[in-house]
Amino acid sequence: MKIAQVNSETVDWDLLILADPSEEVIESYINNCIIFQLYEETLPVAVVALLKLNDTEIEIKNLAVDEEYQGQGLGTDLINFCIKQAKQNGYKKLWIGTGNSSLAQLYMYQKLGFRMNYIKENYFVDNYEEKIIENKIVCTDMVMLYKNI
Repeated sequence: MKIAQVNSETVDWDLLILADPSEEVIESYINNCIIFQLYEETLPVAVVALLKLNDTEIEIKNLAVDEEYQGQGLGTDLINFCIKQAKQNGYKKLWIGTGNSSLAQLYMYQKLGFRMNYIKENYFVDNYEEKIIENKIVCTDMVMLYKNI
């Protein structure tokens, strides 16, 4: 597998939608992101989009792994790749947000050393037309986590 940088016009939107079900929300940030895709030969199987917040902080805005490839550590590999990229570019803090109902993601991020910092209350209620339900929990709030790097 290889990781390559792509742009907002060549990124696999089906992958982006796996992590963020709103094309409108994705369109609000994707053009300002540095985007990488992970490929199995020529097939894109995972994506990550990074948004510079300021000179010392960067945020993972979108991270998705194709459902057929989940459970193989590819999400962890991409996060570790982001940490390495952020360090090489002088960033000191990496942020990531996820839904209050995204239990597997919350577990993985904390396992990788991310710490919960704050909650964007009603983020998914206010920014998404359709209700999101994961793990039989209504997704209402965005939990923001960070890792000092």
